[in-house]
Parts: sequence; structure tokens; C-alpha cells
Amino acid sequence: MKTDYAIQTSLDLETLDVVQDAHIASIGYSIFNLYTGEILLTKELMIDMEEAQPGRSISGSTVKWWLKQSDDARNRITRSYNDSCAVFSLSEALLVFSKDIDSYSSNTIWGNGSIFDVAIVESAFNSCSMFIPWKFFNVRDMRTIVAIAENLGFDKQSVKREGVYHSSGDDAKYQAQVISSAYRYMASNMNNMVSQLDSSDI
Repeated sequence: MKTDYAIQTSLDLETLDVVQDAHIASIGYSIFNLYTGEILLTKELMIDMEEAQPGRSISGSTVKWWLKQSDDARNRITRSYNDSCAVFSLSEALLVFSKDIDSYSSNTIWGNGSIFDVAIVESAFNSCSMFIPWKFFNVRDMRTIVAIAENLGFDKQSVKREGVYHSSGDDAKYQAQVISSAYRYMASNMNNMVSQLDSSDI
């Protein structure tokens, strides 16, 4: 299947630690068109909290942090907001995630930060002896593109935030909207970017 480079994936995880081998509570992702901002698919895959994830870490400080979050956020990861919500083993969730990426031919993955979501899910693919469905050179960081766009006048707050904070699906969708908005802002202000570069001391 031919790759459409406009179709990219925003990833957000909810975890029980902040290290690369963190125990994963949910995998959220939004497949989107970078150039138009269209959201093609958003999913939140809840991981069975009663199933062990051998070799993956749980920290007391992260559990304590979760206890301080909103009822909605805590209910999401414990699934008490919807008792009929489907739950997956870690390997099952990774397989669904991988198949969705493949079905949309999305070869680029974005995380909110360069060393958290993508690094953790790559570690999970490895620990489950599964193929990582993107190349290392197609990993992107939302914070970088936002920082560059903001230097040129982009306002991240102009992107409306909907849903539950720390719900991986809602967060992934918002990230996709921010990434596309920042990209389109820079594309539409290319002349201004060139002017700023010409007037810089670099």
C-alpha cells in the first residue's frame, strides 16, 4: 500500500511510572491529516489493570499523582466510567494499534515530548517481542513544532481543548489538532519565517 505522508499518528499513553519501561494503563492515538487537520480515527485502548506486565515498572509517586487527578481521569484508567468498556492485554492493545497504523499507511508518529510516549510504547513492543510499526527516523515531537511555531506567533491556546485531561484518547486527539494547527500556521506564514531568518544574527 502506498504511503500518504500527510497521514500521521499522534500518541498518548497513561502510565504508572515515568520511565521507559513504565507499566501502561492505556494507549490513546489519533490518526490525522497533517495538512488539513482532519481526524481520521481516534481510539483509547484500556489495558487490563489486573494483568501483570512483567518487567514493567510501577512507581509510588506516579500512583500518588493519579490519586490527585480528576474523578473523570481516574475513572478512565480504572474503567469505572463504563463497565462494558473493552479491555486488552498489553500485547493485544499493541496489535490493534499496529494494525490501525498499517491500515491507514501512517508512517510518522508524534509524542508530546521526545522521550516519553513513543519511547515507552517502543519499549513495550520490544518487551512483547513485536515489530515496531514505524522507522526511528519517523518519530516526531509535538513540543518542538509548537515551540518553533510559537516563536513565529502561533497561539497554542487557540486550539480548542475538548474531553478529559489525562484520558489518552482525548489527549491524543488534542495533540493531533495542535500539531496540524502549528504546521499549517507555519506553512501559511512562510514568507514571514524567511524574513525573520534574513534579519537574524545567525
